[in-house]
Amino acid sequence: MTIQNTQALSRQLALENEMREYGAQRFRRSMEKATKNKRGAETEPGMALIREAILPLSKEIEAWREECASGRAGRRHAAYKLVEILPADVIAFVTIKVLINSAISGSPLTYSYTSIGTALEDEAWCKELATKDRGLMDNMVKNLKRRGVTTRKNRRAMLKVAPKIKDIELKTNWGNRQTVIVGSLFAHMAFTVTGFFETPTLSKGKREQLVLRFSEKANEWFEKRKEFGELLHPLALPMIVPPSPRTGDLTSGPYFSAMKRPHTLVKRLRKDHVKTLEGANLTKVVKAINHLDQTSWKISTPVLDALAALWQAGHPIAGLPAREELPLPERLSWMIEEDKRLGKRSKAQLKKTKKRLTKKQEKELKEWKVASVRVREKNNLSRSKRISIERLMEVAQKFRNEKALYFPHDLDFRGRIYDIPTGLHPQGADYARGMLVFAEGKYVRNTEAMHWLMIHGANTYGYDKVGFPDRVQWVKDHMKQIAATVEDPIGNLWWAEADKPFCFLAWCFDYMGVLSGEPSYIPVAMDGSCNGLQHFSAMLRDEIGGRAVNLVPGDVPSDIYAEVAKLVTTKLEREVEEELADHWMAEEWLKLGINRKLTKRPTMVMPYGGQLTATMQYVEDAYRESMDGKESPFGHDERRACVHLGKHVHHGIREVVIKAAEAMKWLQQVARVIASNDLPIKWTTPSGFICYQAYRNTKLLSIETYLSGRIKKKIYIREDQPGMSVNKMSTGIAPNFVHSLDATALILTVNSAAKEGVTHFAMIHDSYGTHAADTAQLAYTLREQFVKMYSKHDVLKDFLDEVKTYLPEKEWEKLPPLPSKGMLDLRQVLDSEFFFA
Repeated sequence: MTIQNTQALSRQLALENEMREYGAQRFRRSMEKATKNKRGAETEPGMALIREAILPLSKEIEAWREECASGRAGRRHAAYKLVEILPADVIAFVTIKVLINSAISGSPLTYSYTSIGTALEDEAWCKELATKDRGLMDNMVKNLKRRGVTTRKNRRAMLKVAPKIKDIELKTNWGNRQTVIVGSLFAHMAFTVTGFFETPTLSKGKREQLVLRFSEKANEWFEKRKEFGELLHPLALPMIVPPSPRTGDLTSGPYFSAMKRPHTLVKRLRKDHVKTLEGANLTKVVKAINHLDQTSWKISTPVLDALAALWQAGHPIAGLPAREELPLPERLSWMIEEDKRLGKRSKAQLKKTKKRLTKKQEKELKEWKVASVRVREKNNLSRSKRISIERLMEVAQKFRNEKALYFPHDLDFRGRIYDIPTGLHPQGADYARGMLVFAEGKYVRNTEAMHWLMIHGANTYGYDKVGFPDRVQWVKDHMKQIAATVEDPIGNLWWAEADKPFCFLAWCFDYMGVLSGEPSYIPVAMDGSCNGLQHFSAMLRDEIGGRAVNLVPGDVPSDIYAEVAKLVTTKLEREVEEELADHWMAEEWLKLGINRKLTKRPTMVMPYGGQLTATMQYVEDAYRESMDGKESPFGHDERRACVHLGKHVHHGIREVVIKAAEAMKWLQQVARVIASNDLPIKWTTPSGFICYQAYRNTKLLSIETYLSGRIKKKIYIREDQPGMSVNKMSTGIAPNFVHSLDATALILTVNSAAKEGVTHFAMIHDSYGTHAADTAQLAYTLREQFVKMYSKHDVLKDFLDEVKTYLPEKEWEKLPPLPSKGMLDLRQVLDSEFFFA
């Protein structure tokens, strides 16, 4: 080993030690913050303690209830009627959660009693409202989530308004004495059952008071969980030397130092899956992983500097959120006058004096509230994005001067390949991908390579629904803007309007460099056209579906999302013409226009098991994004209108891709037969990887609270039960099967392209990238391997044959016949420019 290599390895080992320490510090900070905010019960150790205590405490509460119901006298029975509406597990969860938070902060015992009683009263109140009007309760909860209301006080205040909307009278209203009685009852049950708490007497001046503390047993347990948690949360960073080559050993990882939880070849493996894979031939899989691991990258400093400048300025452009939270709309002059007149209680008083408002003021108040809600929703959505961008830039700045970076990979149970580092990696968001370029450049020496580079520029800008010559011409037509962008990206923000702004900005720098005689460093990407449907259309030789997703040549790319939008438009027009029920909604939708943005997401997820409910949600999300604060034409029927359109979109997709729906149904039927026999589903992909789907029946103690979690929270205590979950096995098989095939296509393509001299890969499941100089080779190889895979393998028949090797023969008659095939000639894929483009 050379001195340079030894030094690099020493730096890598130091970096891995830093990863562990940084992860431990981050874990400690999150623990400290949660403890400070009296949310220690929501940390990992806190939740583990809850899970440990909840079942025995629930059983104790059930026994107490039986005693109360028996009619026998008892001093603890006064609380029975008050909490009768609440399930035992909810009472147990709330009690343990409050006790943990109180024990961490050393609260007085009486405070703990009151806190438990108050929390249970709130839960009883919410439960009563949900019993009387579940829809109203669910809508209130959804609104609270969307507005980002986080404090318990505000959540409680807003929920208390709900019954007044429909004049619902609720009986739940405990006094202080009853609150303390209830709280003390369940606290003492928890003390007895768990042994986790103690109540020492502390002197406070001349006074003595009982306080709540963890017992020695709980303290030891809690500290061990914290220490273990610190070891389990290292921050996964890029490597500065090539990762340790994979050998097929399922337990080894790409990093060089020992870790408590090493990054194994396949993440989160079940024991049964390990045994299955130990006998598999993973040669092709391991080769592909190593090719990807050996791809060297570096930070594009011009893109990083542009991102940092925009972020520092706080501009919410180029897909970035605002640096600071958006301010609420200014209160109107008459509202300010009311504020002055009524003082600090103005908001509450304003509701009481609403009758005095003029119609104009009522309208203004309503509009102000709607605008305020939308701002809060935007702020709520942007918070996590702001945190991720700041972390990303911190990592990028750390590595900005490194000559080469490497991103190790692992697999999931379907064989799909993922980057291990978090935040900054080639499979990340646009601003992460835009900052990463290949460490080694390649010269663009011919017209074909130059055209691929130019096509990539048009694609990243969003000009990708036309033929390749038009995309090349688009670049030529925008040379002035491209040059100005490179000269001053902050002064010329034209690039920020692109579909993928930071990838496009990276392309601008690279393209101008190539024109001046420099090598090209950026990955030129080619994306599949709704790749899941491409796989279903290929395996079933579906001519209609194949044409819709570019398996056959065409002068311009087929746009399945636009095709679905056109079909939905026709359905709505017929609805208006025939004056069917709710035709006014159809009329309003037609005025707004049905475009591919409304249909894209539902169509994309359809081959991965997208259901009607998901379609309706995606339609609603796209609609809200398009409205962006404008007045809704549907008034209070917004949600119903989105459901109405969602149904049309859902059925429209299935009319366009009939064969894919048939294949999904067939897979689901087979899965039901297998699961009914208490067996996992195993299938071997053409890459040699063995997939293993096993969703077992579990007894989930589902604890649903309204105010004792974040808005509405479900806690699951999992107990393995005999047998497979038929429903989960059925719904999971279609997406898992097609994901295993897109993973296979990627693996076969990488290995074949590497043989042909391609050295650098930027692969994201259904998006393949390499240097412009090698793009033509990769484009041919990915088509060749796709055609070979489906020509050599009848994947549905292979799946069925393998099922018969472990399914009892007497059950074979329950298996449905294979779906019929169409007449699609797969060789057309070789000539289809827009298959991946």
